[in-house]
Amino acid sequence: MLSTSMLPAPAVRICGLVLRPRQALVLHGDECARLLVLLSGAVALETGDVQLALSPQRAAWLPAGAAYRLECSKNTVLRELRFEPAPPGMSADLRGVEPTTLLLALLEDLGADDARAPEDGRHEAVVALLLDEIARLRCFQTITRLPRDPRLRRICQAILEDPANDRQIDDWACAVGLSRRTLTRLCRSELGEGLAAWRQQVRVKAAAVHLARGVPVSRTANHVGYNSVGNFSRTFRRMLGVHPSRFARPD
Repeated sequence: MLSTSMLPAPAVRICGLVLRPRQALVLHGDECARLLVLLSGAVALETGDVQLALSPQRAAWLPAGAAYRLECSKNTVLRELRFEPAPPGMSADLRGVEPTTLLLALLEDLGADDARAPEDGRHEAVVALLLDEIARLRCFQTITRLPRDPRLRRICQAILEDPANDRQIDDWACAVGLSRRTLTRLCRSELGEGLAAWRQQVRVKAAAVHLARGVPVSRTANHVGYNSVGNFSRTFRRMLGVHPSRFARPD
C-alpha cells in the first residue's frame, strides 16, 4: 500500500497518451508526480537501473525527481494523471499498482471537468478522494533494489547485468566467500526471498523490456536465460498477467 498523509490537494492535470508500436517516450518529473494507467497495449518503463512492465488495466506510480523512459511494442493507450507540485507525503518509490473501480471512476470524473460547469469545492474534493484512493492501491509489482550487504550486492549486480547467468547458489556463495547457509540467510533478510526467486523476477522484468522493444518471444526467452519458451511463457504470464506473445504483438 502506498503511504500518504492527507494534505491540501495539489494541482492536477489529466490527459491521454497514445503511443505507436516501437515508440519510446521520456517523461521528466522534476517537480511533478504521476499516475499512469495502461488502458490497452503494453509498456516497459525504466528509470535508472530499475524496470517495470505494465499490462492492461494496471498502473504505475511515478514519484517526482526522476526521468522515466517508456517503450511499447504495440499501439498503446495510457491515461496520465499529473500532480504538480508532487503531493507531500506520497510514496517516493516507483510502484506497479492495481487500479480500483473507484479510482477509474474518479479519473473519468476529473477528465470530464472541462466540459462541466464549475462547482465550488467539487474538484478539490474529488482530488482529495483520489489521493486517498491512490494511497490504498495494492502493489502488484515491487521494484528490484540492490541489497546493502556488499557481498550479496555483488551477486545481485551480476544478475542484473546478465539475467541469463545460471550460476547456482553454491557457486555464488563460493564466489563471494560465503557459506551456502549464510548466503541463504542474507537473501531472506535483504531480498525477502530466495536468490532463485529474485533472479526470476529480474528475468521477467528484463524480458518485458525486450518484448516492448520488439524482440521476438523465442529470442527474448533465450536472452534472459530460459531454454524452454513454454516455461518462459508460463512464468511471464503468472507474474505479469499476460502471455508474452500478447504483450509483444502489435495491434
